[in-house]
Amino acid sequence: MLKVNTITKTFKTKTVLKNINISISEGTSIAILGNNGAGKTTLIKIMLGLLIPTKGFISYEEQNIEKIKNKYLNLIGAVLEGNRNIYSYLSAWENLKYFGRLSGMSEIQIKKRGNKLLKLFDLIEVADNKVDTFSRGMQQKVAIIIALLNNPKILFLDEPTLGLDVVTKNKLIKCLLEVKNNGTTIILTTHQLEIVDKIADEIFFLKKGELITSKNKRIISTLNESLIKISLKNRCDLNIVNGNYVNELILYLLSNGEKIEFINKRNKTLEEVFLEIYKEEK
Repeated sequence: MLKVNTITKTFKTKTVLKNINISISEGTSIAILGNNGAGKTTLIKIMLGLLIPTKGFISYEEQNIEKIKNKYLNLIGAVLEGNRNIYSYLSAWENLKYFGRLSGMSEIQIKKRGNKLLKLFDLIEVADNKVDTFSRGMQQKVAIIIALLNNPKILFLDEPTLGLDVVTKNKLIKCLLEVKNNGTTIILTTHQLEIVDKIADEIFFLKKGELITSKNKRIISTLNESLIKISLKNRCDLNIVNGNYVNELILYLLSNGEKIEFINKRNKTLEEVFLEIYKEEK
């Protein structure tokens, strides 16, 4: 459905994205991860049509988005990190009406969908107040509501949980799972890997402007690695990766008089995978 075709982006003499290729199927959810400055936001802005790539293009249903810009913009919703996603001098409702009309929604559709989302994110009681009186977290809620308002075919979320409390973050996760189940494609960047674990079908790692995808066998094997911890009485613990010979090791330890207090096995967490991939970066 959506394709990133050999995207390169250079600012003056600095290349921030190098030959990026991504293919995203309809209704799937992907996460683009990377350290600060890896190029995540630049890539999202190019996918939105807000930045022109130095090389390559974005296509939606086999068409360059630059040739179908109005149609494309009516199909998407977005929350961008560090950007003014809403008008602070308008009320929450006025923002919803403005952006809803821009995406082709009727007044009735805006009211019905807006009421539901404002109630979900606990803003219905203050919906007529100007947004500049809201806290950072409340403003982020309004931005998320606007992004979800037109039931977008594609939802772009760049650090969507900034400023959100734990309760609201959990509501957002629940809401994203719902829209995903209804067929919305989600493209997410975040440093909160808990959300990635719950939302993403596929994970792409950006490193110094280059992409390491889930097609890379090293990434797949790393994600599937298990960690085994054997705790011995009066000895240091043994930590084993994968553990193809763990049964033989246990028998060896027991035959040599070692007392095993417990054995714990778990898969590597996404955070551990992330730290391993980026351990050489400062």
